[in-house]
Amino acid sequence: HDVSHMTPKAVASVFGVDVNYPLAEKEACNSLINSQCPLESGDVATYLLELPITAAIPSIEGIVVSLSLTDSDNDDVLACFGVELNVS
Repeated sequence: HDVSHMTPKAVASVFGVDVNYPLAEKEACNSLINSQCPLESGDVATYLLELPITAAIPSIEGIVVSLSLTDSDNDDVLACFGVELNVS
């Protein structure tokens, strides 16, 4: 099906506790590179996400951040991945 709107979500897992990481961009379609919404089934799109690391975040190793893009119309997960970060 076509996707007209996508919602990005980031969750940081610190010491086994999941914390929603607030993202400034609420509409993922605004951060697509070389493509735009609506996306049709089979389209390939690149999403650009910048995660600011503020002074409020302490130095810590082994933070696992999971990012997902969901269809805003039905909450279907369209893409997801996780990455382990060290903040210093």
